[in-house]
Amino acid sequence: MNTNKLLIEQAEDEAIHWLVRLNSAHLNDREEQAFTKWLQSSALHQAAYIKAEQLWERGAVLAKLPAPEKNTFFQFASWQGWTLACSCLFAIAFTVLFKLNTTNEYNYQTTLGEQQEVQLEDGSRIVLNTNSKLHVTFNRKNRIVHLTQGEVFFDVKKDGRSFDIHTAQGTVRVLGTRFSVYQKLADTIVTVIEGSVGLGEKTTDQDDFKPAVVLQANQRLSLQSAKSGQAAQTVNALATLAWRKKQLVFNGQNLNQVIAELSRYFPETITLENPELGTKEITAVIQLTDLKTTLDTLALSLALEVNYDSTNNSARLKTKTTQ
Repeated sequence: MNTNKLLIEQAEDEAIHWLVRLNSAHLNDREEQAFTKWLQSSALHQAAYIKAEQLWERGAVLAKLPAPEKNTFFQFASWQGWTLACSCLFAIAFTVLFKLNTTNEYNYQTTLGEQQEVQLEDGSRIVLNTNSKLHVTFNRKNRIVHLTQGEVFFDVKKDGRSFDIHTAQGTVRVLGTRFSVYQKLADTIVTVIEGSVGLGEKTTDQDDFKPAVVLQANQRLSLQSAKSGQAAQTVNALATLAWRKKQLVFNGQNLNQVIAELSRYFPETITLENPELGTKEITAVIQLTDLKTTLDTLALSLALEVNYDSTNNSARLKTKTTQ
């Protein structure tokens, strides 16, 4: 028997005993407080209580109770007490059922160059990178994120429910805690800092999800690559996700790749004086402040200079003029 089934059965047994105790003539204030604490401590307890209340209405709850010890018996309330108890139970059950069936939805979005940190209702934390957009849905069973554009860092809190990120290319299921999902035009790139994350096909039934690849800490792979059977890449995840600290870390990327990355954060057009400059390799840590500071740092590391054109909202990198 798996752990989840054991926990469910334990919660159902506890719910039945609480239901009987609530309808007893000897319930005291301390027990009422204990019941409220038990009920509110877990969605599993609430679901089990609803099920127990339904069994009670059908008279089946007594069959699930253990046989009483010798010389003991259950003492039930009078008819008036029973009627009042049923009314209270109905009110509690209605409130709990309403809570369990509630679906909460949220939308988050950042503009070009903007970053935003959000704490979700389950205690999880997300950081939206530049020009990102997502929709979050929470219900009793699932936590689902639809990432339609951009990049988001997730620090997920475990609470017994699945946590899935859907993109156009497939699904990312949280098996650990801290990772990033970057939705590009034709693919989705997942980078894991801590724990493990499953990558697989998109599915409408959360129970049918089967990961094609499971990424561990300091691994990176796209959804398309995972589905085609490719192995994960080993990366320095903290450096790769340095954007969370307003930094970009480059280690051997060429200038064309760097400019493409900078265009995610700045609206200005960045061009090169000649195509050959695009092959220059860069090793640098660049602060994401304003474009001038960023490009001046970049130019210094490559012995280049920058010409700015405010009229055309552009900047051009070129070979440094010798005096």
